[in-house]
Amino acid sequence: MNTALRWEPFRRVDELFNAFTPLFGRLPFASGTVSNEPDLGWMPMTDILEGDKEFLVKLYLPEIPRDAVEVFVDEGTLIIKGERKLLRAKDLEVLRSEIRYGPFERRFMLPDTVDPKLVRADFKEGVLLVHLPKIEQKVIEPKRIAIQ
Repeated sequence: MNTALRWEPFRRVDELFNAFTPLFGRLPFASGTVSNEPDLGWMPMTDILEGDKEFLVKLYLPEIPRDAVEVFVDEGTLIIKGERKLLRAKDLEVLRSEIRYGPFERRFMLPDTVDPKLVRADFKEGVLLVHLPKIEQKVIEPKRIAIQ
């Protein structure tokens, strides 16, 4: 009897990465399968942009409601926390799951040129934008000191 095998060209790559899940599972590009291993969390994809007047931190947070995200500035660090909860229909079986669920936390050191009192955040259509206004830099001219 001839049995047809399903060709899965990336199965070996998945097996390799799954062997290193504790290491690669925290990376935003890591693929995963359903497993019994504890959830190590995940990191949302992030862009950091710079303009003349501000830095902009942009996080992609699809399927996460605004009230599940917190933004803090503490001792020169921008901290963004949240959680994507797993909601599945009871009548559906999971065949493969690559979307990461659970809590996340991102930390970014703020440059000295950012005014922490003026940081603000906007959330729209699953995208969090954190605006980090720059402090206006004063140019200090060197002062000649007379030698006595």
